[in-house]
Amino acid sequence: DRPAPPPPAGPAPPDNAPLVEVVLALYRPPLPALERQVASVLDQRGCAVRVLLVADGPLPDNAAIEALVRSDPRLWLVRRAERRGPAATFLEGLGTALELPAAQHPPRHLAFCDQDDRWDGDKLATLLARLQATGAGCVHGDVRVVDAGLRALHPSLFALERRDRDPPLAALLFRNHATGMTMLCDARTARLLARLAPLRPDRWLHDHFAAFVARATTGLAFEPRPLADYVQHGGNLVGAGRPRWRWPSGGFLAPQGAVARHLRQLAALVTALLAEPALSEDGRRALLALDAALARRGLAAVPPALRLVRQCPAMPRDVAARLVWSRVLP
Repeated sequence: DRPAPPPPAGPAPPDNAPLVEVVLALYRPPLPALERQVASVLDQRGCAVRVLLVADGPLPDNAAIEALVRSDPRLWLVRRAERRGPAATFLEGLGTALELPAAQHPPRHLAFCDQDDRWDGDKLATLLARLQATGAGCVHGDVRVVDAGLRALHPSLFALERRDRDPPLAALLFRNHATGMTMLCDARTARLLARLAPLRPDRWLHDHFAAFVARATTGLAFEPRPLADYVQHGGNLVGAGRPRWRWPSGGFLAPQGAVARHLRQLAALVTALLAEPALSEDGRRALLALDAALARRGLAAVPPALRLVRQCPAMPRDVAARLVWSRVLP
């Protein structure tokens, strides 16, 4: 399961170029679209790239993909015999990428990549600049939505799906606001994601989990300019589209009230739990405050708070199930 090493020949990037490890998950990829996506990643300006193609199960056109990998020394292939799904594939690939030698390059960054989109040539350089400007550990951004022929469907995924560009942690308990193929993490955040990967809720994809962990720990920033074409077609596992109802936004969580206060206390507790291997003093205080608030309403511990959330008419009823995970972190 180790990466297949590339041939030694090939163009070397400048020694002072920042290195971005790009994790690309493969699942029955259409070869023309994969070649287009890989070409757009290899053509990135302003940084060095290395692409780790991680198979999510057997590859149907193995010879063609191996030929693609042999065509450029910046491409590495990790084969997996069993299918684990996109979230596990991306997060395992992140851990594998962190183990690769960084050679002479400065501290690396890591990015997620889908197998059938197309990146603008300055995508990674723009995200690197946003990370540096904000000091955040992870940045995400917007994309243009196109069909399989790259014809425009919508100029902004964020506008189409009514996403929040700067969601508070409590909002990320309910809904993902980040798209994986737009995300760039520094090495510190990537190591944290790899370490916490076993704690990912089953229904959360890798980008939802990455956005949540980054918001709770190293910081999450947003780049407003669309930097890629996000391809929609019949084979999409997750696609763009208007939500069937209006999801809660950051503004929804801001007003005064018992539910809003409880959610903010819950977010403080999760932040403390993610920041320390054991419950810190800050986390202990957050837990006690939340327990005391719930006890005043006749609830003795955090899990019964789900009944309170379900009774709140302003909140979607399916939100409650996702709050369970925030209480079972070690």
